[in-house]
Amino acid sequence: MSLQGLSDARVLLALAKDRLMQSVLVIVLLMAWTGVASAAPAPAQPSAPPPVSAPWLDTMKESCTKGSTQDCLNVGVAYMTGELNGNKIAKDPAQAKMYINDGLKMGEKRCKQGDYVDCYLIGLMYFEGGVIPTDLPRGLDYLQKSCRGGYKKACDWLDNSGLKSMM
Repeated sequence: MSLQGLSDARVLLALAKDRLMQSVLVIVLLMAWTGVASAAPAPAQPSAPPPVSAPWLDTMKESCTKGSTQDCLNVGVAYMTGELNGNKIAKDPAQAKMYINDGLKMGEKRCKQGDYVDCYLIGLMYFEGGVIPTDLPRGLDYLQKSCRGGYKKACDWLDNSGLKSMM
């Protein structure tokens, strides 16, 4: 990643207004950074391994089982990256996939039922990629549906990205 790319990445992260979008951006940035950083060996850092679970994670898991799309997606991102909002846990790709898939299914179902917050969350996941394969048309469809349904964050996101004119 070039210095200009790093500067652009910081701007994108600063513009991210919610936890999910920040999490997705962090994953994308980490993927880009590790591609460059892999040429030099990382210095050994003696530290205790992160916990397998934590109280905040247990709370989010419980919320996920009770139907929170955002918490299912956040738990999945946490297991994928080994952290969420500065809280560290052990990476677990199998758990990540399970929670992300559950969150996507739940969000897609609710979006079809008119839950425009879930349309927004799912749209960001597909549009930004990183933890799931990027699907720009599908992501844009969900984000536009959310905006047309009156969810301001979706309209703001589309407006800030320059994609609102495509509606």
